[in-house]
Amino acid sequence: MERLKLSVTQFWAQAEEVGSRLRRWLRERVGLAGGRKQLTDTEVEAAMNRILEHPWMGGKKGAANLVHDREAWVGAESYDAIKAQMARLAGEELARRRVPRETPSFDMPQATGLHQVWSSDLAEIKAWGKHFDVGTFMDIYNQEHLVLEAIEHPADSHFVRDLFEVACEHRGNPPTVCTKTDRGGQYRAAAFNEAIAGCTQHVKIPPGCPWFNGEVERGNRDLKAIIYGLIARARRPEPGHELSALLAICSRARSILNDRISRPSLGNVTPTDVARGVQDEVKQGNREFVASERQARKQRLAETCAGAWKDGLQALLHVAERSTAELLRFLRLSHHDYAFLSK
Repeated sequence: MERLKLSVTQFWAQAEEVGSRLRRWLRERVGLAGGRKQLTDTEVEAAMNRILEHPWMGGKKGAANLVHDREAWVGAESYDAIKAQMARLAGEELARRRVPRETPSFDMPQATGLHQVWSSDLAEIKAWGKHFDVGTFMDIYNQEHLVLEAIEHPADSHFVRDLFEVACEHRGNPPTVCTKTDRGGQYRAAAFNEAIAGCTQHVKIPPGCPWFNGEVERGNRDLKAIIYGLIARARRPEPGHELSALLAICSRARSILNDRISRPSLGNVTPTDVARGVQDEVKQGNREFVASERQARKQRLAETCAGAWKDGLQALLHVAERSTAELLRFLRLSHHDYAFLSK
């Protein structure tokens, strides 16, 4: 009997695994919609418990990850929908408990130049049926991604420690003021704290307040959009080479973000322009280009209006000429008829 129970248990476990693989295969090959957009009651309860036990994880992100753990692929639309649902449910729960949302006091470190304040965060990427974590260190003064690397999920403290060391090598020295991070386990572990100790101050933002680390949090949206766009245009890598392919994509994404995308907050220049100290020349060139384009647009508009006025005048003169000819012809005929009838 015990052997029969064990066989049945193993059968259902294997059946569930086969079903999970089949769903994953369908989403990857057939291109079904990217995951669920609603949480079940059990998942909502688990997310609420996670918020209460580990507030530094973030309720919306933790709830979305609950679905990510069960789905082979969840697109950005599903992820945002789940986060919005979780935000609504968390707000209703706080309102029911009559717990006000109070913003804690926090001294925001300011950056008045390069190499002063860095910020770091992790973003989750799903590609080719696997989960990856992408980590970055950003100089918030010019919004430059100093380093951008990927690792198979989940990332650990050794990964963020290596990122910090690579960023220090890229800039030549650590930040002079501080490094801002959230309260994720990777940044609270001993490996990262030992690497950053003696180099710079480590500032952890308050729990559940990602806006205090808004530069890198907002940058993650553009970062993920670019990475997913590059993944969509790239060839599917061979099995076992997914991480190397994503690392190459991260290198291209970092180049695009730093060298090609201008930032309105920087005066419509790129982070590389600020790092090289040529932002004033680029701004002057942009102003001259805008002025020349405005003048050319006015010239084209004047020429278009002049051409239209000239064509209209010619058409009016043509009509007037035809009308005059018709009038003279009518008068000649009338004079001829009058002279004939007067005889």
